[in-house]
Amino acid sequence: MNLIYSKEISEKINNSILICGSARSGTTILGKLLHSLKDVEYFFEPNFFLPLFSKYNELSKQSFRELYELLFYDQLFIDSLAGRNINTNPFDDSSIYDVKSKEDIKKRHVKSYRRTELIEISKNKIIAYKHPGAIFFIEQILKLFPNKRVIVINRNANDIINSLLNKKWFSNDSMNVNDFSKILPYPIKVINNLVIPFWVPKKDFDYWINASELERCAFYVFTILKSIINIKKNCLLINYEEFIKNPKLILDQILNSLNLSVGEKTVSLLKEIKYQKKDRKDYLSMLKSDLKNSILELEIEISDFEK
Repeated sequence: MNLIYSKEISEKINNSILICGSARSGTTILGKLLHSLKDVEYFFEPNFFLPLFSKYNELSKQSFRELYELLFYDQLFIDSLAGRNINTNPFDDSSIYDVKSKEDIKKRHVKSYRRTELIEISKNKIIAYKHPGAIFFIEQILKLFPNKRVIVINRNANDIINSLLNKKWFSNDSMNVNDFSKILPYPIKVINNLVIPFWVPKKDFDYWINASELERCAFYVFTILKSIINIKKNCLLINYEEFIKNPKLILDQILNSLNLSVGEKTVSLLKEIKYQKKDRKDYLSMLKSDLKNSILELEIEISDFEK
């Protein structure tokens, strides 16, 4: 049995915007900017995204597409326009108060909207979301939604490794299933109580289990870079360093590329983005030559494409 959706709703999902890239690469900062733009309804790392894609091969493509459209359109988009699904916690990165005017927020709460009213309001709105993990599923997403507009942020590999090590994301303690299970649902494999993330190929399970924390961070970066290489022609590729140093220039490129306009809080958000030079440890030099050289080669290839 198929779900019934109008052509307009399917087109709304098909033309939505996705931000992705490595963790610790600036996707949150860019997402806030995107959320501030005129008529953009943006969603921060939807909880259902990774669990849904973990079932990608278990569902028919028609069923998967219908569930994707249902969750994004009804659970997120329509309820956001109605003021039912907006983050009003001022301490969160995804707080609506940071990106939309008080008038915009108030307008959502002046009445209880009917679905037909919300569909009418939605016609000039644009759906956007960000999820770092989406980088591993872009090829599947574009097969289902070929008009989806994808923005990928690429950051210096050594800087990402520094940040990941600082956060201890891939330490044995963090990867212990008893601790990791606190953030489930999340598609994983578990061997000897050690979590193996979904993006680790089966042939590399033994490597992951025996790797040091540094090697796991580097392997993650290597996997991200390979994913960027595979999709670089189907996305708008943004260099993190250039974005932080000159956010207005990069934002203008995005506006022109995606035909978007600034909102009431966009300029003030731009002013908050400051370049800060930090001392970074050279972790790449501590890696075995094969992994280090693979990362450097991929970085060069991506850098050439960015130019």
